[in-house]
Amino acid sequence: MTEVTQNQPISDPYGDQEVLDAYADTTAGKAPPSKNRMMTPFALVVVVAVLLISAMVVRGIYKNEQGPVSDGPAPDFSLKTYDGQNIRLSDYKGENVVVINFWQTNCPPCHEEAPMLVNVYNDYKAQGVVFIGVNAKDPDKLALDYIAQYDITYLNGLDVGDKIQEMYRTDGYPETIVVSRDGEVLEHYIGQPNEIAFRRLLDQALEQS
Repeated sequence: MTEVTQNQPISDPYGDQEVLDAYADTTAGKAPPSKNRMMTPFALVVVVAVLLISAMVVRGIYKNEQGPVSDGPAPDFSLKTYDGQNIRLSDYKGENVVVINFWQTNCPPCHEEAPMLVNVYNDYKAQGVVFIGVNAKDPDKLALDYIAQYDITYLNGLDVGDKIQEMYRTDGYPETIVVSRDGEVLEHYIGQPNEIAFRRLLDQALEQS
């Protein structure tokens, strides 16, 4: 047995260079763990869904904070009507008071207000009031059946891509906007307008030079 003196270091077999060399040999050729790992298709779908939902929430919050367009210059828009006309809101500036009505066929309040809108239009069209119906999402056949059902003769067209609704920050159906001759929003009705107040507003708008 080797005698261990006070100043003689004790041999550590795990610190021998031969052992370290042997360990190095066993790990040689093995690639280190990759830091760039590819997402699985499911994980990618989840990430995209989360981003889309987040964007929609932010957009909704921003829209709600702004509220509907209820004053100031009326955003200009173009619309292709069901009878093939291409119109712009700005075409009527300086000449006509304009009523813009947002509607949809599966909206019960829209059906309730339709006869009133027709009566008001028939009473005011000769005085220079233009009505523009803006339909949301309905197939042409449903929209045209609705128009025929209530004998609607004023301009109507489909809001392709909801662009006009986004301009006016609408939040449902029906909504009705009155625009003065000089292109200013006078009122933005959420839901069916009170007919007496609606007619009074049109009278006031017509009296303005």
